[in-house]
Amino acid sequence: MLLFFADAHGDFTELLDIAGQYTPSSIEGIFLLGDQTPQRPLTEELAPLGAELIAKTWFLLGNHDVDTPAFLENHFCLWSRHLHQQTITVDGLRICGLSGAFDEAIWLPPAPPHWPNRHACAEYHSHDAQANQEQLPRGHWAAIFPEDIPATPADESVDILLTHDAPDTHPRGFAQLTQAARNNGAALVLHGHLHEDYQAPLPWGGRVYGLDKQQIFFMTPEMWSKLRQLDRDSSS
Repeated sequence: MLLFFADAHGDFTELLDIAGQYTPSSIEGIFLLGDQTPQRPLTEELAPLGAELIAKTWFLLGNHDVDTPAFLENHFCLWSRHLHQQTITVDGLRICGLSGAFDEAIWLPPAPPHWPNRHACAEYHSHDAQANQEQLPRGHWAAIFPEDIPATPADESVDILLTHDAPDTHPRGFAQLTQAARNNGAALVLHGHLHEDYQAPLPWGGRVYGLDKQQIFFMTPEMWSKLRQLDRDSSS
């Protein structure tokens, strides 16, 4: 079973309560969809889960995770579990992550981007031609850059794309994230950010679920099979 948890905003009670109803071995992965805004290191916030489940936890950054330096730094204890631009296989499903939200200071479509990538932005701010992401102003660590959106279809498709911001299946979403889902071949997109529980079809037969604040989405192999059958039936 996989658990997806959106927009904790410092309150992990729902996740801890729900996960506590299951044995650690029955949960294959926990995914935080951004805006954790942890008041303490994330490992401390999640300590009631136990070490076995913390080792199965992945996260995205949301726009509010850079509201203060402490919010961002409280993720560093689990930084190797930052799913941005990573693809992993959990419980037989290929899952890819795309952190952050569109930011007017970086790129707010349909306006053109101010910076094509993090290196160019960091170089400008640090006056260092060898600048890397660590020299990027902390307030931009949760911004989406053009380099985050795949320009061509991936060699191998994913089953689930996790984002913080929304694709344009929502009126306040962005076509660029729909394109990211298409080029990743995603059959399911899960996102937070808008604090709205909704679902919508994707043009190629997949589905989007937006999650409300502190909402949990469950996925089991049986649920995945039923979801894919539903999408095939609706597109036929």
